[in-house]
This record gives sequence, C-alpha cells and structure tokens, in this order.
Amino acid sequence: MEKRIDDDMNSENITIETDGNEIDGGGLADAENAAANDGANQQNTENDPEASQPEDDENGSEDSLSADDGTLEKWKNQARASEDKYLRLLAEFANYKKRVEREREETADYFRGDIIKKMLPVLDDFSLMLKKTADEENEVSLFDGAKLIFEKFTQILEKEGLTQIDAMGQAFDPEVHEALMMQPIADETNNNKVVDVFQEGYILRDKLLRPTKVVVGTFDDA
Repeated sequence: MEKRIDDDMNSENITIETDGNEIDGGGLADAENAAANDGANQQNTENDPEASQPEDDENGSEDSLSADDGTLEKWKNQARASEDKYLRLLAEFANYKKRVEREREETADYFRGDIIKKMLPVLDDFSLMLKKTADEENEVSLFDGAKLIFEKFTQILEKEGLTQIDAMGQAFDPEVHEALMMQPIADETNNNKVVDVFQEGYILRDKLLRPTKVVVGTFDDA
C-alpha cells in the first residue's frame, strides 16, 4: 500500500492517499470528533443505569399509580360500607326506643285501667250512699255507709300489697316517720316516741310510698 502526504505550510488541509483513495484532512477531523462523542455517550449510558432503561421506569411509575388508585378505591368502598352500617344501626336503635316507649305506655295504661276497675265498686258504694242519705236524711246511715266504703276500699288496697305504717306510740323512726313538731311531755316513757299522727303513711310491697307525719314527744326533767 502506497501513501502520500502533501504538506502545505500555508494550508491546514492534509490529504492522505490510500490505495488510490484520497481523504481530506477536514473530513477526517469531523469523523474523529463524531467517534469521540459516540464513545462518550456510550460511557455515560453505561454509568447511568436509569438512563439505559427509561421505558422500564415509566412502566414502573404507571404500575405504582395504578396500585395507589386501587387502594384508594378499596378504602372508599370500606368507608361507604361503614357509613351504611352506621345508618342502619342508628335507624334500628331509634325504632327500638320508640317500641320500648310504646310498650311502657301500654303497660302503664294497663295497670291504671286495672286499678281503676278495682275501685269502681267503691265508686258505686259512694253513689248508693249519697242517694240513700238524700232520701232518708239520716246521719247514722251516712256514717255507716261511709264506714263500709272505707273498709272496702282499704281491703282493695291491701290486696294490692299496701300496708299502713303503725306509728302511734312507736319510737320515732326517720326511715318511715316525718316529724312535723316536737311536743314536751311529762311521761318519760314516751320520750322520743310518736304522740300524735297528722297523716297516715303507707308501704307498698316493702317500698315506702309515703312517710307518716307525726308529732314526737320530748321529756325534760328540768
């Protein structure tokens, strides 16, 4: 292979002849620069693995966003289900309260009706007593009629569990007695005992309905 190089001191162009082909010096420099740039780009690509796989990163980002969207939708569905369950429970509780209130009113009405029904004979006796008293104008018959009615009424209440508190002459008991006043007495044996009753008290099946209003005696030996 024959090579010839013509060097012109006044020109920067260099001509190389190889196997009959001539290569201009300027074109050679451009080729060398292009080859150097390609080498640098290849080295940068090798040093940066992320740059070598741009499509993989983009696909990974899309998969991550898709997973986040699925999780968010799942939470939304759970929230809607929880809200529906809460609303159903709230409605059921409201219906339960209404049902209990209605049953309580019905029970109260039943007991009121039962008590009033048992008192109707007393009302009948009062009506009959007033009618006979007006016809006969006899005070004795009025007293006897009132006594009979009182006894019948007392019997009805006792059957329901009502008991009158025995207070007269008993030691004062704040659990069942209400002292309205204190009265000085001469008999020491009646000290702190009930010496008078203003109003009777009653107990219903071991439960105090009303205390007996009493006067309590106090002994002072001074």
